[in-house]
This record gives sequence, structure tokens and C-alpha cells, in this order.
Amino acid sequence: MRALARRSASLFHTTAGPAPRAPLAAQHRLPATGCRSEGQYEDMVARVTNFHNEDKGHMVLDGDVFDVPIRKDIVHRVVRWQLAKRQQLLVFEDLQVPSHKTKNIVNYISQMDGTKKVLLVDGGDIDKNLKLATQNLHYVNVLPSLGLNVYSILQHDTLVMTRDAVNRIVDRMHTPINR
Repeated sequence: MRALARRSASLFHTTAGPAPRAPLAAQHRLPATGCRSEGQYEDMVARVTNFHNEDKGHMVLDGDVFDVPIRKDIVHRVVRWQLAKRQQLLVFEDLQVPSHKTKNIVNYISQMDGTKKVLLVDGGDIDKNLKLATQNLHYVNVLPSLGLNVYSILQHDTLVMTRDAVNRIVDRMHTPINR
């Protein structure tokens, strides 16, 4: 997630209103081998929009989830692939579409610069109109936040998440695994 957020740093800056702090510019990083506890990473500010690119405000992305250090033991496996893929992270207020017509989704996706394959992630159940509108598009996939996984993210160049989906993922990442 950190890599997605870093690559789309330009999305976190707006021209309207006070500029949010630079999300990843001059942060203090802890060593990858050291232990970390909550609150040691800076939160990032993401612009929230909708399919019409209307400004819906800003959302703070929890630094403990979206700004964790890269594990050096994994980096060598994915560096070349990550450099080849230029991914965007967009945060939408919701994924509501006015009708089940595929042409609406095609128009929305065509407005996103440089987008070839899109993953839409909603916090709850997927809207029936959205499901119908995207079912015939091989380059658009829709998942609930509960079904989000690394493989799905890496298969797409643009990740569109709702505000609710981000909050649910942050909550899930903060929940300890009891085995």
C-alpha cells in the first residue's frame, strides 16, 4: 500500500484550500529490522473525489497502515516489477453510478489519465448497478474491502477505493491476529 501511495503522491496535493503536508517527503524512518508501535509513521492526506472528479474533501490515511517500511528481504523480488508498473491510488466518496449502463463506467474510466486496468474497492456490499455496469469490461474489476488482496492490487494499474473501504482496511490492519 505504501508503494501505491508513494507513486501517486501527486494525487495528495490540491490547489484549493490549504495545502496538506507533504505525505512522504522528509519523514523519519525507523530501521526495517526494529520494532515499531502505533503512531511512529506520518499519516498521509488523500484527496477524495467521485466518478465526476468532483472534490469531496480530504481523508487522512493512517501512517501505521499506509506508510510502513519496506522489508528488505522482499524488495529484491518485486523491485523491477514495481518500477515497470506505475500504479495510482484514488479515494472516492462512493462508487454509486446512476444506472447499470456500461457506457457510464467506460466514460468515467476514460477520464482517468493513463488507466488501463482498474480495481474498484467498496467498503460494503457492491452496488447492483456498478456490478452490472462493469461485468462486461475485462479491464475493470470490483471487490468489497473484505476481498482485497495483494495479488489483486498488483494486477491493476489504478486502485480506486471508497472512503469506507479505506477505513475498514485500516481497522482490519490494526486488529491483532490471534492464533
